[in-house]
Amino acid sequence: MKKYVSILLIFLLLFSNIKTTYSDPASDLKNAQIEEQKIIIELFNLDMEKVRASNLLEKLNSEITDTTKHIDSMEKEISSISREIVNERNNIKSWFRFLYMNGTNTILSLLLMSNNASELLHRLIYIDIITNYFYSKLDHINYLLKNKKTEEEVLSHQRDELRKKIEEQKNAILTLNKLESEKSAMLDNIKKQISDYQRILDISASVESGIPSLDFLLNNISKLPWNSLQPDNFDIQIDSVSASFSDESISNMIDNYNDVLKNVKIIFDDSGFTLSDGDNYTLYGNFKVNDGKIDFNVTSINVKGVEITGEDLNNIIKNYNTVLDFESPLKQYKLVSVETNAGEVKFTLSRIK
Repeated sequence: MKKYVSILLIFLLLFSNIKTTYSDPASDLKNAQIEEQKIIIELFNLDMEKVRASNLLEKLNSEITDTTKHIDSMEKEISSISREIVNERNNIKSWFRFLYMNGTNTILSLLLMSNNASELLHRLIYIDIITNYFYSKLDHINYLLKNKKTEEEVLSHQRDELRKKIEEQKNAILTLNKLESEKSAMLDNIKKQISDYQRILDISASVESGIPSLDFLLNNISKLPWNSLQPDNFDIQIDSVSASFSDESISNMIDNYNDVLKNVKIIFDDSGFTLSDGDNYTLYGNFKVNDGKIDFNVTSINVKGVEITGEDLNNIIKNYNTVLDFESPLKQYKLVSVETNAGEVKFTLSRIK
């Protein structure tokens, strides 16, 4: 019987009341641990990629800051050169106004006032040098302006490219964060699976330690020396007699019955009784009376945190006799009820009419 209960309980614990069904918990645990290791490595790699992406983003931000400073500096230079061009153009205008003052051809008058050919030549050369100087300086400034604007366009293009790269890096970091979140969720799920697998293995490894006690209790619950109990309270009425027993006294009776039940304790409350053997198992139930017989009606069994009820419980209980054929200590009296309250159980016998 004990072997049968052991096999049935382990089967129920592993398959009936666990949300997910596992064919081989030990193998599944190993596979889950391997998967956990893979996800941890993937998360590590994602973190490394995030660090690299963050460093690159920081570098790009620094570059775009420097480029913006260069562009600002270039714009100031362009503005300065533009003002210089305006000044030089004004100088050229002033020079030509001097040469053609008041609408007269001053340059011709100046040349005609030369005393000789040598002075005429020198005046022509002087006018040409000054005119060429103004034009050359203006051409040079225009050249500088063109180059500065070209440099500004290049820098602006670089800045636009940097901005694109920054957006790409931001998107990359968002993607990495999303992947990391998904992997973290997967890791949490794997850890939960590992916990479930480990719990199943722990239950499988330890459930047999409680089987002898549970099997012995179910086998002998109707055979315990109930008649040896001394009532804590006794109440006699005209047609009925009641006797109350504390859960402590019944626990002592069970404890002294056999070493297998050494740690088994019973507790009464309004709903019935609770029989437990430490952390091995807890049995819940209530009393039913039928034609002078007491039925220890077991409603559930909790083994290592797994609740066994319904059909699974019936498959276990049906192999045991949990009905006590109560013999009344008083002739002409018959057991009619068994009531439980906090800390005690009361048996009531009624006179047979």
